[in-house]
Amino acid sequence: MKIPLKIKIFLWYLRRGVVLTKDNLAKQSWHGNQQCCFYHENKTIDCRFTRLVWATVVAAGGLPQPRNVSNMFGNWTIGVPKEYKQLVRVGA
Repeated sequence: MKIPLKIKIFLWYLRRGVVLTKDNLAKQSWHGNQQCCFYHENKTIDCRFTRLVWATVVAAGGLPQPRNVSNMFGNWTIGVPKEYKQLVRVGA
């Protein structure tokens, strides 16, 4: 795909689970602020904003919410034409 190299690298890190999100940092005994920056809840993976984003993806594309990052890069896009799969993953 013709996307900037920094996005390709980020997606590579994301797929391997090494992106230092607040959730991943908390698993490593990080003691920083773990609240969602949008709704100030102590959940970042399943906050209201995240649910809204995935509801929009589901409504716009008819795709189910991925169970996890591995699922998003794996069989999550079953039924999407091959020429659009990478684009859907980058968009998500």
